[in-house]
Amino acid sequence: VATARRAAGKGGKAPRVSYVCSNCGDGFSQWWGTCRGCQAVGTLTKFFPGADSADADADAEGSHHAGRSWIRQKSKEMVPKKLREVTKGFDQAGWRIPLPGTFGNEISRVLGGGVVPGSLVLVGGDPGVGKSTLMLQLASIVSEGSEDHGSSPVVYVSGEESIEQIANRADRMSIKSKDLYLYSSTDIEDILDKIQPLSPKALVVDSIQTVYLSAFAGSAGNQVQV
Repeated sequence: VATARRAAGKGGKAPRVSYVCSNCGDGFSQWWGTCRGCQAVGTLTKFFPGADSADADADAEGSHHAGRSWIRQKSKEMVPKKLREVTKGFDQAGWRIPLPGTFGNEISRVLGGGVVPGSLVLVGGDPGVGKSTLMLQLASIVSEGSEDHGSSPVVYVSGEESIEQIANRADRMSIKSKDLYLYSSTDIEDILDKIQPLSPKALVVDSIQTVYLSAFAGSAGNQVQV
């Protein structure tokens, strides 16, 4: 952003920005979390044609850093496969995060069979209807797992409450999950930094309107950030 503004001040027109994958070299006109060419996650960096390399590297840091994922990358190069090869022996029921119990079964029904790993689920509702309580309970269920899968790390991040407030609500709900982590932050890059070592099974962000990416202009909650 800074480089674009400096260039615009000199020539009157900002240079066109592109995003280049550091893994396969494919270029795109906009930033993607996953490269459309090689499917690598978090490898796109911002590139200004003709810009000073030091400035370009500095501006690329934000988008590259924010695109990192806690999901481990596949070392083998991905190639196209036939549909029947992919679905052969594929268990749809097994390719879901288990949500045991009556509450978990209802959530699974609403989500069309359960939570799909790697998916994004946006939960909306009027203020005060219990979204935070619902998500804390869901985070606990995912963390505890089932008899077949066991417990896994789950991180609940709040941009509206402190971890003490969240813990107080969890205590009222009798939530005692040993692998449920709490964190309070509004900086997405900071959140990704903190959860990276945990490699959590799921991440809950409450709410999406309170977090922001420093690489993009605007305050948290505006159209660009969301």
